[in-house]
Parts: sequence; C-alpha cells; structure tokens
Amino acid sequence: MARAAPCFESGNVVYIITMPSELAHRPDQVVIDVQPIVSILYPAYESAVMAARQFFENLREPVEPFEYSSQVRYFAKQYIRRHHGGAISAIQSVANNGLKFEQGRYSIRARKIDRRIHGGVEVLAPSPGISEPMQLFYRQRIAPLAPLFNRPELNLMFLWDNSRGFVELFLSCPAGGTTRRSVVEYWWRRLNHPADSLFAPPAPPSDDNSDLGYQRRFDDDAESDTGTENG
Repeated sequence: MARAAPCFESGNVVYIITMPSELAHRPDQVVIDVQPIVSILYPAYESAVMAARQFFENLREPVEPFEYSSQVRYFAKQYIRRHHGGAISAIQSVANNGLKFEQGRYSIRARKIDRRIHGGVEVLAPSPGISEPMQLFYRQRIAPLAPLFNRPELNLMFLWDNSRGFVELFLSCPAGGTTRRSVVEYWWRRLNHPADSLFAPPAPPSDDNSDLGYQRRFDDDAESDTGTENG
C-alpha cells in the first residue's frame, strides 16, 4: 500500500503531497507481479517486428526508423487485441499508436528503449517529451488513496528492443525527468523470455545480487526530446 500522504494548509486550501508507492522500492516483487503480461508482450512484439519488416519489404523501400517504430506499435496492439483481449482488456487510446493499459496495481505504457549513460548510470527510458501527461507519468503522480479504491499505485514502462536482431523486453520504473538527459529511473530489469525457462538449467544458489541479467552498451546518441509516442 502507498504511504500515508502528508498535507499542509494554505489559507482555505489543503494541499496533498503525493509520494511514490513502496512498490517503487520492491523491483523483484514487481517483476513477479507482471509475469503474466510478459508472456503476452513477448510474442506480441515478436510478431509486430516481423510484420513491420514485411511492411517495408512489400514497399521495396529502406526501413524508415520512425515509421518502423509506429508500425511495430500498431501491429503489437492488434496482436494483443486479437489474441489476449480478455487478459488485457482496457487498452487506452494514445496518440501515434501508443500502448497504455492498467493491470492490477500498475499503470503501464510500452515504449521503445533508448539506452544511454548519464553520470555513470545506465538509463533505458526514453524522454517523455513535451507531453504533460507523460511527464506526470514519469514523476509517479499517483493519487495517495489509490490502493483503497483498487486503482493503480505505480507507473511502469515495458521497453522493447530488437537492436541485436531479436526482441528483448525490459521493465522500467520511471522516477522523473522532462528531457532525454534528465530522465531518471528508480530501477530497470531485463525480462526473461517465457521460453527461457524451458531450456535454461537451474541457476546455482548465490548471494550475489549484482547481476541484473543484462549487458551494458555504452552509447549516447544525440539529444532527442520530441513529444511523440516512440514506444
């Protein structure tokens, strides 16, 4: 449950100070909670990537990055609606084929990864751009009493990447920022593919929690702070 929200008075107005849910500091629990969604989004984005590639092959045109991402978003949403409409039933309308829905305690968006290094910290979440709703989403502006009314208490982003020739999904818990260089995250995790458990041998016991299951890539592209959905 979210922490009790402090407040203060100014004249006749009472201001409630929103605070992040305790779930923002429990990444392992969050990853467990979203596993049913992971099993849906992996095949959705794998199918969408293939469909987007086919789109450009049919045109006999080189891949245009922004249109490619838009096609991936479109085909992913169509896949989810056709195959998992019951499991993810409240997909909301977002500009430029953006994917947004609520699932249990979480408000979720899916966007394309934007990996870079800031101050020695690896960041995956793209810029929120000039969109005020997206900036509020990054700042975790959740109603203090949301859990009491069965409303989402934490904002999450599923980030997709196929730069290595296959689809990978990452889970990011944003903490704020308005530009590409100012975005910060509470944490992020690489999400295992559902098929991984079928082939991977049991992991040996370990007390070392430093391995997050990802490979670092040190690239810092030019600043890009558009107001469009890029995920």
